[in-house]
Amino acid sequence: MATVVARGGGSRVSGRGTALRVGARRTAALVQGAALAAAGLLLLLAVASYRPGDPSLNTASGAAVRNWAGAPGAWAGDLLLSLAGPAAVA
Repeated sequence: MATVVARGGGSRVSGRGTALRVGARRTAALVQGAALAAAGLLLLLAVASYRPGDPSLNTASGAAVRNWAGAPGAWAGDLLLSLAGPAAVA
């Protein structure tokens, strides 16, 4: 009597590779989205705590930086407000 081998037994192994690729893409998209959201929040924080007296691109000052995001935040806030004005907050 002959035995019949069920087909599709090897598809489980190849399905794992596909699932891993899909999972890796999803994880990469989540990490990129989280990084983009963090950068957006940091820029919002930099613009919200902007002080005209902070040393930055358009201001030469010997005063200490009072921007909540530090010196990079003072520079980013100054640049965003110089380019877009109050609409930079939006």
